[in-house]
Amino acid sequence: MGLEEDFALAPFGNRRAEATVTVYDESGKINLYHAPPSVLEALWGATGGITGQQAREIRGKLSPHKGSTVLGVDELLSRKLLTPEQYKAVDKDLITVHTVQDHDNATGYLNLNAAAPEVLSAVLGITPEKAESIVAKNIRLTNLGALEKAAGQPASSFNIKSDRVDTLPAALTFTSRCFRIVSEASYGI
Repeated sequence: MGLEEDFALAPFGNRRAEATVTVYDESGKINLYHAPPSVLEALWGATGGITGQQAREIRGKLSPHKGSTVLGVDELLSRKLLTPEQYKAVDKDLITVHTVQDHDNATGYLNLNAAAPEVLSAVLGITPEKAESIVAKNIRLTNLGALEKAAGQPASSFNIKSDRVDTLPAALTFTSRCFRIVSEASYGI
């Protein structure tokens, strides 16, 4: 989902310039480097046929510290981590590699309020119907209690776990902080 703005710039002689700037909120997407294999399996298992073993292999082969980085989901196909059939079946718009600035201290990079139902289902370990209901009702999550109430289960059952029972898992947040900006421009007669 993006916010798009068009600009028509003043003509220069007989030439005209136009620009479109689109801002995408990346914060509601699963980060490929930091998602537990259980989240990848939950996200892609039904649609892409990704098994738990394959999810563990994908996560094991990707590390921003070991030089095994990817620029995006497309590289999972080119590096043969997904078959062509799996690649076609999975929703690539639910995954990102851009939401973590410090991979040694990866915190607050997945905004649950911006997440698609598929992401909520995979991260919280809830049914797709429950996740769809949270999004459809536009429930604004603001704290751990509200999250557990909306999910209908304790945080200890989530696919992304917290180190402490009474705190939100470090990866999760309720605000956006990572945006991707795409700019397209034309200049001509």
